[in-house]
Amino acid sequence: MGYSPYGFLIEIDDTVHIDVKKNCIYRFHDAQNSNGKPDDISIGVLYINNTMMSLLSYLLIHSQNKFITKEEVLKHVWDEHNLSSSGTRLWQVFTNLKHKLLLLNFPEDFIEYEKRKGYIIRHENIIALYYQNKDIKKMKMTKASHSRRSSVFINLRQHA
Repeated sequence: MGYSPYGFLIEIDDTVHIDVKKNCIYRFHDAQNSNGKPDDISIGVLYINNTMMSLLSYLLIHSQNKFITKEEVLKHVWDEHNLSSSGTRLWQVFTNLKHKLLLLNFPEDFIEYEKRKGYIIRHENIIALYYQNKDIKKMKMTKASHSRRSSVFINLRQHA
């Protein structure tokens, strides 16, 4: 019985949760007032497509502080999922993914590409979350959750 990725927890100034099954990235931010007490709570929610999530998941698992080649990415993200792979398509998805991550205030250099070396994530605080494959029935999305595909940014102010 194997394990599959459920998601990731990343510490980037705030806590980021990536839900692989729902293709969703959540960012939680607690702002403090001048007295150091919690003042605002901001929640960013970003939905990405299946290919972007496959690319992000693969990079988070395999390229943390080490390079993986473009060929590896094309094989594991596109070819193994019966998708048509090309360097152009990879570059488009990679560029769009980086742009979307910037919307949630990820560092611009969170994921980098270096010519002739490949892709790398230079970040230490990444925790992969897994579930046992026997639990897959519990992980299925409902029809309602498939229909919600917009990005949401919420700011909650605490009143004293």
